[in-house]
Amino acid sequence: MLVLKELDYAIDAKNEQLLAYPLDASGHPILSKAIQINSIENELISHELRKFLQVLTIPQLRVCHVCGITFESKRSSKTTHDNTCRSTKRHITNKLRSIGADNKEFMTEFGLHVNALNANAIERAKDYLLKNMESYKAVIQALTQRDLKYLILSNQ
Repeated sequence: MLVLKELDYAIDAKNEQLLAYPLDASGHPILSKAIQINSIENELISHELRKFLQVLTIPQLRVCHVCGITFESKRSSKTTHDNTCRSTKRHITNKLRSIGADNKEFMTEFGLHVNALNANAIERAKDYLLKNMESYKAVIQALTQRDLKYLILSNQ
């Protein structure tokens, strides 16, 4: 059992369920008042627990998949550094889908070459791909510099 005095709850796992117990005035859990954390009624407890665990997480350096800027984030799923890049990423992924650059075969082939590419030398990267991925020539030619930079950064 983990007592989180900052939240006024103790957390425990029993029978594959995460339970929260309110703390009494002396800081001890009240075992008779178990609350199942993942139930809808207890959204506040879940939110507070996530917030607390976020504080404990050490930020890591990440690279924005759109512009290449290095930024700190505590969330491993965060791939863009601001709202502008998030919006741009949506536009890019929609375009990639429309030209066929998101299918499994293309991405598998691209994955074989991605480590040889430099996101800061897009023209050279495009020439390399045209030479080494001839079966996807139409897809590669349809990629803009921004699209190709995103593909490189998100796959390295």
